[in-house]
Amino acid sequence: MDKRKWYNYLFETQDDAYQQKLYKVPVRFKVKKLMGGNKSETEDDFRAVVAVTSLSLPRDRKSDGENWYMTYDVKFELPDDVSDIGIFVRSTLIPELNDVRGVEILSYGEAFQVYDAQDDSVGNPNADRSKVFGGDKRRLTKRDDDISGEG
Repeated sequence: MDKRKWYNYLFETQDDAYQQKLYKVPVRFKVKKLMGGNKSETEDDFRAVVAVTSLSLPRDRKSDGENWYMTYDVKFELPDDVSDIGIFVRSTLIPELNDVRGVEILSYGEAFQVYDAQDDSVGNPNADRSKVFGGDKRRLTKRDDDISGEG
């Protein structure tokens, strides 16, 4: 592919009628080790919830003898028939995530917009970092911290 074709591909014209707005909400989960799926299967169950598009890497992973604890930024698209983000999160998204077998939602933060197909000023990664649960700082290890005091 020559350079001109490549640039045309990168900067192709977007359909002005296309609408997509993505939001993110930080959610702290407790997942029972002996109920439901393992951590990976539970993450897949979260992604299968209607409107969820992706999960961040888990941060602040901890565990005790019976549970895993982790916080994810859950990214979602607001359904076309919904206009209030807060009501959608409280009445639909959080209950559906909480319905995943073996899961209990301990807390969640305020949802905020991270992408708008029609507005390229939305989504500044420095301005949109979650202030809830310690910002966007992530552990560099995949090892769980044992919070039971053993080990």
